[in-house]
Amino acid sequence: MLVHGAPADHNRWRPLLPYLEPYVTVHVLDRRGRGASGDAPEYLVEREYEDVAAAVDAVAASGQRVDVYGHSHGGIVAFGAAALTPNIHKLVLYEGWPVPDPSIYTLPAGVMTRMNKLLAEGDRDGVVEALFRSVEEISDEDMAALLSAPLGQAESQPRTRCPARFWARARPDWKQTWRRGSTCLSCYGPASKHRPLKEVGAVAAALPDVQRLVLAGQQHIGDILDPETFAKHLLAFLHGPTLRRRTGAIANARHDYRRSCCSTFDMICRP
Repeated sequence: MLVHGAPADHNRWRPLLPYLEPYVTVHVLDRRGRGASGDAPEYLVEREYEDVAAAVDAVAASGQRVDVYGHSHGGIVAFGAAALTPNIHKLVLYEGWPVPDPSIYTLPAGVMTRMNKLLAEGDRDGVVEALFRSVEEISDEDMAALLSAPLGQAESQPRTRCPARFWARARPDWKQTWRRGSTCLSCYGPASKHRPLKEVGAVAAALPDVQRLVLAGQQHIGDILDPETFAKHLLAFLHGPTLRRRTGAIANARHDYRRSCCSTFDMICRP
């Protein structure tokens, strides 16, 4: 199950899906307030933990083993969900995990104002660029790749404001979460300036059974800038080196992303 970050919906995963679907069943989730999922008047991150836990339990009820991969804020949400359900077998977090001091996520002064102005002008690409340039030293080449990917098409329902709640972070209890017995892989790009990297050592020291994956040369979105490499690492962690392509699986990795996304998008959160 894939859980996206803040400025995205299920479309974010299109570059990665062709490298996963030939081997495993993929479920992608629209977090509340994004894509086809509904929203509630008041935002609480705890409701997002419950959303993911409920989705995991629904899949597990059909007899499937469930592993969860969360990117950025989606990693924090996935981590919180692991405290609520025993059905997460393995957990993968890409630069998204609870930190001792959530204030490190605070955006630089003026960024939210600029994002709201760009959104009011209908410049959605500008919103995404303003966000990522405020938290990453991202190259022009990587910025162009990001904007050409589905991540920039974050929400199908138009918004008139970028709510500050996007950046609200809670602190799931580390020990409570790991009583569930999940094995975790923490991923990061050494070129990333994403603030949680300052805490990666503390997180790894606090949790048992945590492995680290360093994506050479990558930043915060290495999973979709080099999806083939990331998928190989992800599948190896989840299933080991003996994983085989499924019978009838897609033979060509360059298949129709739109068809792929529609075939796997089946998790909608209803507040």
